[in-house]
Amino acid sequence: MVFLNRIVTTYYVRDPQGNVLAVYEHKHGDSDNGTFTLTEQHLYGAGRLGMRKRDLALNVANASESTPPVTHYELTNHLGNVMAVISDKASSTNEPTVVSLSDYYPYGMTEPGRSYSESDDYRYGYTGHEKENDLAEGVYITEYRLLDTRLGKWMSVDPLYAKYADMSSYNYCHNNPIVLVDPNGETDVIHKDPENDNKYQTEYIDDGVNQVVEVQCEEWDALLNMGFDSSNELYKETIEKGMVRKDINPTISNVLAGKEFIGYDYYDFEEKYEEFIDTDGIRKKRHVRNCNRLAKTQNNQTASGGNERIDLYDIYSETESAFDFKGGVSYVKEQLESGNSVVVGIHYKGGEKTGNTNKSTGHFLNIVGMGFDLKDGQPVNYFSYYDNATTHEMIGTDLIGNRFYFSTLPDKTEVLMDKTGVVNNGGTTYIMSEVRINKGKKDIGDSRKKKQR
Repeated sequence: MVFLNRIVTTYYVRDPQGNVLAVYEHKHGDSDNGTFTLTEQHLYGAGRLGMRKRDLALNVANASESTPPVTHYELTNHLGNVMAVISDKASSTNEPTVVSLSDYYPYGMTEPGRSYSESDDYRYGYTGHEKENDLAEGVYITEYRLLDTRLGKWMSVDPLYAKYADMSSYNYCHNNPIVLVDPNGETDVIHKDPENDNKYQTEYIDDGVNQVVEVQCEEWDALLNMGFDSSNELYKETIEKGMVRKDINPTISNVLAGKEFIGYDYYDFEEKYEEFIDTDGIRKKRHVRNCNRLAKTQNNQTASGGNERIDLYDIYSETESAFDFKGGVSYVKEQLESGNSVVVGIHYKGGEKTGNTNKSTGHFLNIVGMGFDLKDGQPVNYFSYYDNATTHEMIGTDLIGNRFYFSTLPDKTEVLMDKTGVVNNGGTTYIMSEVRINKGKKDIGDSRKKKQR
């Protein structure tokens, strides 16, 4: 940094986790004679508490401070946003001095008319990150990227973009900044607010372990402070003593990331129908461009036929003993954790039998991921899917919209349901009816007639 004829170099001293411990300035100029000055000492407990502002010249005789040091303390909310800063300098009424106050929009921009600052020298704000006002007001610097809170977007590509091929590489916190934080972003770690059992905090850490771990609030703060660094020994100890929540789906984004989407026009079929005999012996017609074949082509495994399946739902079945809802769900989770997609059958036609072995199944698609959302402060599991019943890749691979959630029908039947299916021009309710068994890795030499491109 250059001021007139003086050059100022700023040095940051950090601990092994990257936390700033102190800041020094080296001033180069005729009058300064190379002065080294301690300007900040940062204070920590479970997280950053604030900082002590100094002006201590270190390399001059009888080093002293031109002004007394002042300590600033942060008051933060559940996301780590610095809402207020107070100093230890008492007012005339012996009350702490308010240095700054801030209210933020969800994505971090300061609300006009709802902020106060006696100076601009306190650098920390939204989610506790450091401001980078030299670029623009509202920009924050993190370990890996710059965040522009005016747009609610990162200013560069996600270093882990390959793991989130279904989302923009510039989105902040999966577009959910009210619940999620991204200290530098990646097992699902959650904590429950002891004062409100309906409120959770969550953070996804890509540490190679597919699990959801619940920790104490103080431990959460410590993990947040270290940036959820999975290589840190304290992180490992905290996760090991946390409570594993086997009732909550761990986050697996997309096991088919990078694989070509198999759209509805993938095969070079003629526009014709074929006849078949359904399970009731009735002759029917169906379009040869069937979703079962498309879904099997999309799958990264060789899926079984209808004789090897797990039934979850069938409105035409005469006995409920044939259903294994929990077994089907467990099988899908097991396959996803092994990196395998799963072909599943879908019921969506009210009252009409089909020619499939499970008579309720009228459509097929691929389960490619899983996780949980927070709805009304509670974790709700989902499975995400690719739907090949469209020529539009953006729709077929929309892993935010294409999600099955655990639901209960009026007759108390537990199902996996999505009310946004794309067949019949969209907005169709899907109920997962069956799970096809994977038979092993697909033969790469599989010869199928593809649409000519």
